[in-house]
Amino acid sequence: MIAPEAVLRNTVTDAGGDKTTLTFEVWTVSADGTPATKVKLTDDNPYGVKVSPYVASGSLASVKIDYGVLKSRTQYMFHTNAFDGSLYETTWSPWTKFSIEPYATFPVAQTTVESTRTDPDGSATAAPLSATPEPTLSDFAEDDCSKPDPQDRRVCFTLGKRHQGQGEAAQDAQARQDQGNDADFHGCLC
Repeated sequence: MIAPEAVLRNTVTDAGGDKTTLTFEVWTVSADGTPATKVKLTDDNPYGVKVSPYVASGSLASVKIDYGVLKSRTQYMFHTNAFDGSLYETTWSPWTKFSIEPYATFPVAQTTVESTRTDPDGSATAAPLSATPEPTLSDFAEDDCSKPDPQDRRVCFTLGKRHQGQGEAAQDAQARQDQGNDADFHGCLC
């Protein structure tokens, strides 16, 4: 499962077998592979470190780092220090390097919004479809193209005579030709 927060883990062992917490400290990595800048993981303590809950000796201790604290595609390193309730470990664990992969979020569910277009000043009129003749070749130039866009693309409309086909398509074409409309209308993004 992909989650927006990072989880850091390390195994903790206490010589006396006591339950123990782990303190996690994170740093950015310098070009030579050494710690560069300490990362403030939390405001919960003055050191900016994350502390795990108590776990049994020999168990994995882990902490969650909130989304956004660690930046994607940045090299980090962390180390840990144990505390059994009375004594801190005298040394830190070895460094472990890691990086955060970008976390992709997806848009929330889309909702449909319906709207009705109105004619605010009443000037628009529509002719009934029966009163509007179908276009013919003489109504258009043979090739009509838009002006080129920045990538030198144009939208072109080409009119040409219908080619009679077989069956119903041929009958439909013949009917249109009988009505004086023998034009085919084609569009392309060229």
